[in-house]
Amino acid sequence: MESNIQVRADRKRVKSTEVEPFGDDGKLARKRHLCSGENPSIGCEITNIIHRLEDDTLMLYVFSFFIDTVVDIEALKSIPLVSSRFHRTFNSNLLWKRVPRTLPTGGINWTNLRFKGVKAEGTEGTCFHCFERSSGTEVALKRARVKFPEGEGVPYYMLRELSALKDAQHATISTPLAVCLHDKKLY
Repeated sequence: MESNIQVRADRKRVKSTEVEPFGDDGKLARKRHLCSGENPSIGCEITNIIHRLEDDTLMLYVFSFFIDTVVDIEALKSIPLVSSRFHRTFNSNLLWKRVPRTLPTGGINWTNLRFKGVKAEGTEGTCFHCFERSSGTEVALKRARVKFPEGEGVPYYMLRELSALKDAQHATISTPLAVCLHDKKLY
């Protein structure tokens, strides 16, 4: 009877066939036979890591099908709250790498941005501090307060401001990455 009982480092006696779950992967760990014994080999640890990576890759593959087509932003926000594994997968650069910055309609792809807060509000508009998931960079998003005259396009002063910002090289001035005009709102 003493042969199938081992003593762990914390002095608990467990059967060698018992599997210890780790993190949120407890259910997966119970299904898989982990190495047993007092000194598991390095090869066994590498095998366990490879199994976890394969599981994450599978989750990335499944998430990638619906990440571009999510319409309800509240549903999108609830995905990382399910578990730590969903949180890790949802915030993975591999998942967001192929997501475009703008939509085919010309608008900004809001699912690609994670808002961190409002940087400044003024008479010309509101500037937001955002994290762009696809590139992994922090960006400033400005929503300009522009009144479009009926039958006319973007006012000339906005075009002049954008062209000046395009060529500006300064530590405190952000270089525009993209300009989007969508639903009479300029971003």
